[in-house]
Amino acid sequence: QHNTGASNTFVGSAAGHNNTIAGNNVFIGREAGYNNLDQNDNTFIGSGSGYHNTAPNNTFVGSNAGHNIISGAENVIIGRDAGFNNQSGNGNVFLGYKAGYDETGSNKLYLSNSDTSTPLIYGEFDNGIATINDVLRLAPRSSYPSDPEEGMIFYHAALNVLFCWDGSNWRALW
Repeated sequence: QHNTGASNTFVGSAAGHNNTIAGNNVFIGREAGYNNLDQNDNTFIGSGSGYHNTAPNNTFVGSNAGHNIISGAENVIIGRDAGFNNQSGNGNVFLGYKAGYDETGSNKLYLSNSDTSTPLIYGEFDNGIATINDVLRLAPRSSYPSDPEEGMIFYHAALNVLFCWDGSNWRALW
């Protein structure tokens, strides 16, 4: 292969193997960014990370992170095997071992340490949805928060009550 891309850093056996004209990439690890031909501004750290990538602006850290992503861009994937099978998703954030392993969509958030479809924290950036798939614990406070905003909640330690700001008052949630 003749590489004419500028400002690349490839470290590891076959890292950036098929790169031709792409620039501003950092591929560290055996076969990291292996199939990246002409896409810029990717950072892949870990053996096999970004192996099939053909899209720009991805950051993958961990062995096989984003391994099968082909055309997905603007993803941040950190953790061994995280985002492994997402071939075309854009704007995803997967954090943890195998987080988002089989997720195929775009604009998703996974915080997990397994390949589950119900991670500890799941989100959809495009829909403004965040889900906690277990218990949410609020640290108790001894006083009401100053400068509250509508929708804020807190647990009052002395009163042992959960409160919500309704826009003008703190309301107890029983």
